[in-house]
Amino acid sequence: MYIRTRLTINPDKVYRMAMTKLNTSAGILEVMGAPLSGTDLRAYIMSGGGLTVKKFKPSVRSRRCFLIFPIRGSEKKGLVSVEVKKKKGQVNQLTPVYVSESPNKIC
Repeated sequence: MYIRTRLTINPDKVYRMAMTKLNTSAGILEVMGAPLSGTDLRAYIMSGGGLTVKKFKPSVRSRRCFLIFPIRGSEKKGLVSVEVKKKKGQVNQLTPVYVSESPNKIC
């Protein structure tokens, strides 16, 4: 169990981290509207984690998780794309790749 948690990425945890980061971002809140809320609709893909040889030593490539989900603010709705990289058992990069805003017609 311990080894599995060190090697895999939990998409629900990534979603919670992304929502926390978005809800504390002044620029996003200014454009989208104050209380941001997500939905249960999420899509994710995992990649990486395979074995590779670097400088004649075997190593494990870092795992990546790409997550996309819709959000809703008081003024607008949008779509968030997030990339997460896990190295040495720690999620060290949470990068919101893109937040597209749209009028309240989609989602």
